[in-house]
Amino acid sequence: MKEAVMPYRVTDVKDLARGLRDTLLEGAPGFLEALYDVGSIEDDKLRPLVAAMMADSARFLQMAREKLRPRSVEVASEEQRGTSYVVRLLLDGKTTLEVLVDDVYAREGSLHTRDVMQIKLIAG
Repeated sequence: MKEAVMPYRVTDVKDLARGLRDTLLEGAPGFLEALYDVGSIEDDKLRPLVAAMMADSARFLQMAREKLRPRSVEVASEEQRGTSYVVRLLLDGKTTLEVLVDDVYAREGSLHTRDVMQIKLIAG
């Protein structure tokens, strides 16, 4: 019997950092879907744009995962800067990846975004 995947819920920067860490390690099904929550967007013109932003973020994270092939990922720091969240992840104890999630807003107790994540590799 296939084990059910627990859905992600992003309520704070720690949940965001955990989801990013899990995504880089194992893919984290459901994390980006919870963060972008495309299905709840009522505006028919906005929904496909946000879906495209989510797809771009997924592609960038997948590229980082494939190129860097981390065996371990630790959350080095997490902070909120206005409506942006910055998470620094330490990969294999030597390389830092900084992820900026911009224009984060809260709805019904969860955090969401509609922008593409910005990922910066900081050599260590």
